[in-house]
Amino acid sequence: MTGGNPLLLRWTIGQLGRSASQCRTVAEACTYLQNAPPDNDPLEYIFGDLLDTFAPSETAVLAALTHFAEPAPVKWIADLASLAERQAVTALDDLTDRALLVADPDGKSFYLPPLAAKFLRDKRPEAVSQAGDRLAERAYALALENGYRNYERFPLLEAEWSALTAALPHLVQGDNTRLQKLCAALEDFLNFSGRWDERLSLERQAEEKAVAANDLSNAGWRAYRVGWVSYLRGQSAEVLASAARAEDHWKRANAGPFEQATAIRLRGVGLELERNCPAAGEAYQQSLDLFRTINPNSANVAMALNDLASVARLSHDYATAERDYREALKIANKIGEREGVATGTANLAGLALDRGDWSGAEQLAGEALVVAEEVGRQELIGHNCRFLAQAMTRQGRRSEGLPYARRALAIYTRLRMPNDLADAQTTLKECEPPPDPK
Repeated sequence: MTGGNPLLLRWTIGQLGRSASQCRTVAEACTYLQNAPPDNDPLEYIFGDLLDTFAPSETAVLAALTHFAEPAPVKWIADLASLAERQAVTALDDLTDRALLVADPDGKSFYLPPLAAKFLRDKRPEAVSQAGDRLAERAYALALENGYRNYERFPLLEAEWSALTAALPHLVQGDNTRLQKLCAALEDFLNFSGRWDERLSLERQAEEKAVAANDLSNAGWRAYRVGWVSYLRGQSAEVLASAARAEDHWKRANAGPFEQATAIRLRGVGLELERNCPAAGEAYQQSLDLFRTINPNSANVAMALNDLASVARLSHDYATAERDYREALKIANKIGEREGVATGTANLAGLALDRGDWSGAEQLAGEALVVAEEVGRQELIGHNCRFLAQAMTRQGRRSEGLPYARRALAIYTRLRMPNDLADAQTTLKECEPPPDPK
């Protein structure tokens, strides 16, 4: 909590020894540090006089660092402080020498301990606010330039993720229109990279913001995205609740058939998770019919066909499932929808496994994995790795399937997908060599 500041440590130890002190444990001392009374405030004692001695460049880098919960590289700090990198480094080194900052061994990233950050926010709110505004603008521009479906640019967002994370609270508190655009820009990146907790938090806050701004169209989309993450984690009740909210938002916004079809589809997803195949199939058919009135050769029609096929597959109607899967894949190939190609091919691989066609499943899963890797969608990569492991093992090639089984398990563990995780654990056991009888 003190970041190793020797004066703060000394002060804290002093509180432990004071007569009538309420600090008898480390936890109590930490609580006292955060809520000390004005007449005995360690931050004022340690930093109060220092504030007047800081050079403008030192105040600027400190204000920038208040926004980061993790060590930040010099370039980010310099950008937010509006300083040249060399000038920022000089200020950062001076502050580190005075035990106000923590630097990594190479002096390339710096961290401001929470207590010092709190004190600076209280005493220099204008400087902190200016740095926060610059952080938000930088993150917003970064997301719009490299987000959406620019899969090849996702590594740039990955490299800047700590800065984006630091900016999210400011963007959530800011303009609604900008926040809704940010959600749309980051949607695929957050989904594909498996940052589902961050996506849920952002979408939920953006839904609340949209409702407060009477932006009901965007409120519907935020509710839909919350529901989709819940589907990926197998949470049927949450999916159905999100579908109901999305439908209500869009109904009040007088939304058109596209939004109606989307809400109905999400309801079908929740019903499928409940294994209510007849009701799910009915919802999917309604959704498909509406999507076809808009554009018969669209990614949404392909998705609805995949949905219908999944219900048929659950009902062991493999012929119907294959027909719909192949029609969906045909549309995805026709319009150049790479994610749809990866999804459709993977679905056919899963169907081949159901039918006991191990070599066909291996070929299809291998093709799907290549495209899934290109677009970077993590759970789809996990599915295809699991399919490959299963197909190889059932052809007597356990050792070849083992790396794929391990990769699938790692992905599902990180994404917290309980149903798929259980399947991956079973697959891994099948791939592992049998125990030595000796």
